[in-house]
This record gives sequence, structure tokens and C-alpha cells, in this order.
Amino acid sequence: MAEADEAEQVLVQLAQSLHRHRLSGVAQLFLRSGHVASIVLSQLCLFGQAFVPSPLRQRLAGYANALETEASWQRLIEHLNALES
Repeated sequence: MAEADEAEQVLVQLAQSLHRHRLSGVAQLFLRSGHVASIVLSQLCLFGQAFVPSPLRQRLAGYANALETEASWQRLIEHLNALES
């Protein structure tokens, strides 16, 4: 249960960060496009890890873990929508 709470907290933080940087629309577009976008984004995250400092690398890994399922994508979309309204 603690793992689910941690994943939910990561989704909230990610939604807030995307909203703050005015990337909510772009993020929702990728999340709604489904499987193909998830493959591209996951590969970008894996490739990019080698080029980012360790703290950011850990955050990227947390985001990747929190977004493992389609249900978590929907939760992120819900968080983004709540911030937009």
C-alpha cells in the first residue's frame, strides 16, 4: 500500500511540475496517444539518464516507475485536469 501511495505522490508532483512549466497539454496529448508514445518516451528516458545528474536521474526513474500502467496515465491526466480547472 505504501508503494501505491508513493506512486500517487510522484504523479501529483509530476502533474504540478508539468502544469508549472505549461506542458499540461503536451503531456496529455502523449498520454492519450497510448502505447506508441509510451514506448518512445520510455526509450528517451532510458537514453537520457546517462546525460543527467544523479538526483535528476533518480527522479526520472521515479516517474518511469509511477507511469508503468495505463491506469497511472489516467490518474496523471486527472491530476492535470484538476490543475487546469
